Order: sequence, then structure tokens, then C-alpha cells
Amino acid sequence: MAPIAIMAVSAAIAAYGAISSAQAQSASAKSQQQAANYNATVEKQNAMSAEAAASANEMNMRRQNDQILGAQRARVAESAGGFTGTNVGVLNQSGANLELSALNTRYQGTMQARGLLAQSNLDQYQGKVAGMNASSAMRAGYIGAAASALGATSSYYNARSFYGNMGG
Repeated sequence: MAPIAIMAVSAAIAAYGAISSAQAQSASAKSQQQAANYNATVEKQNAMSAEAAASANEMNMRRQNDQILGAQRARVAESAGGFTGTNVGVLNQSGANLELSALNTRYQGTMQARGLLAQSNLDQYQGKVAGMNASSAMRAGYIGAAASALGATSSYYNARSFYGNMGG
């Protein structure tokens, strides 16, 4: 009778251990999922902020560019050469360079936003994987508990057969 009780207690402890371990792994994976989802949300917000900042910086740069071009035009107007020849070429080149600076400012912000969105997508993916790991951990724990119970049942019947055959 004692071996049967020991087998039953052993199976119960193994099953409890398998489920407890699975619950801990699942909780850890769920925590990782929540952290990844939070990071994804923050990255999306940062991307939107980067886009807004890029737009504001571009507009600010365009205002500054207008002032620079205005000052250059005033200097050309004060000079004896007027708005012809080299003076016009210099003004046109200056305007083109200032426009490129404004566009580069926007481009840098757009690339920063894209990088942040890519990180957000990666964080979302990691969150999904962590969620799947949480489910898998619980499933594995229940399977382990069931295996312990089946193993104990099998051991019980083997012992019963063995001891039953010895007696008769």
C-alpha cells in the first residue's frame, strides 16, 4: 500500500511542479509581451514627434532662408551691378542651396521617423512572440502534468501486476 501512496504523491508533486513552472514561464512571457507592446507604442509616438519636428524645422529653415535671400537681394540692389549676370546666378545658386538644406532637414526627420516605426514594428512582433510563448508554456505545463499523472498510473498498474503476479 505504501508504494502506491508514494507513487500518487510523487505524481501529484510532479504535476504541481509542471503547472507551477509553466505559470511562472507564462507570466514572464506575458510581462515581456507587455513591455514590447509598451515600447512599440512609445516608438510610434516618437515617430510622430520626429515627423512633426521635421516639419517644424523645415518651416523654420524656410523662414530663415527667406531672410537670407532677402538680405542677399538687398545687397545686390545696393551694388552697382543690379539683378543681371553673375548677381542673378549667385542669387539663384544660393536659393537652390537653401532649398536643398530645407529638404534635407525634412528628409532627416522622415528617416528618423521611419527608423522609429521599424523599431515599433519589431517591438510589436516581439510582443506577439512573447504572447505565443506564454500560451506554449502553459500548454507544455499541462501536458507535463498529464504526463506525470499517466506515468504514475502506468507505474501503479505495473507495480500491481508485478506484486499481483508474485502473490499468485
